[in-house]
Amino acid sequence: MVKMKKIIFMIIAILLNPCISHSASRKVKESDLQKEAMRELKKFPCYAFNSQNLQVKPNYGIEKIDRSKSLNGINSNQGANVIANDHVAVGDMTLAGYISVKMSTTANAPIRLIGQQLKASNGQEFGKYCIYLDKFVYNVGIEEATIVIPKDYLYNSCEYNIILKHEQEHLKIYRQAISKYSMKAYTDLLNYLKNYKGAMVFYNKEQAMNTAQKLNDTLSKLVITNHNALQSEAKYENWMFDDREYRLPSFKTRCSN
Repeated sequence: MVKMKKIIFMIIAILLNPCISHSASRKVKESDLQKEAMRELKKFPCYAFNSQNLQVKPNYGIEKIDRSKSLNGINSNQGANVIANDHVAVGDMTLAGYISVKMSTTANAPIRLIGQQLKASNGQEFGKYCIYLDKFVYNVGIEEATIVIPKDYLYNSCEYNIILKHEQEHLKIYRQAISKYSMKAYTDLLNYLKNYKGAMVFYNKEQAMNTAQKLNDTLSKLVITNHNALQSEAKYENWMFDDREYRLPSFKTRCSN
């Protein structure tokens, strides 16, 4: 009985041996294929982000003076709707002049996903994917700045010069905010991009695409947050300036002396 059990066990062992050998052989082949694919894919280079590719360009604008409108014209309903916050009053809240500032923000972040795919002899696919941020250019600043001085006031007259000086102070406040927040934008963007010191390499296409989208979304959010903060500070500082100015005697009084 004992001998019979030994014989049966030996038969089972012999039958199993080819299966075990074949399974081990298949794993070795798959492993070899993967190693071979990895060696090939390593030849496909991925490069790290270069901080020199990050550019923040402030635009301080060029002021223009518009003398086409009359005092009555800029105080009409149509004119009043155009005027934002930055203006000088005659003294009885009649507008004597104003500045129109059009801000502009553009951000060019060309994120590229480049990949190489290999197909092994057994049909298995291997891939390598690189995320590149070729050049990130953030332009922020003044697109147009127009100071409106009514034609009722002669060039270089006392009234003309008071209006001009007042509106130029508003423009200066905008420019100071642009300078401050363009530097802040550069620092914030660079600090974020430092998270990607090395090359961004992935061997899973979906993961690479998700990371590229996340990178793009975060960069966009940083730009929008920066622009909103710039606008808010410029608006507040201009309001504070007007509040101080309106406590002064009207320019009619100042110019009558």
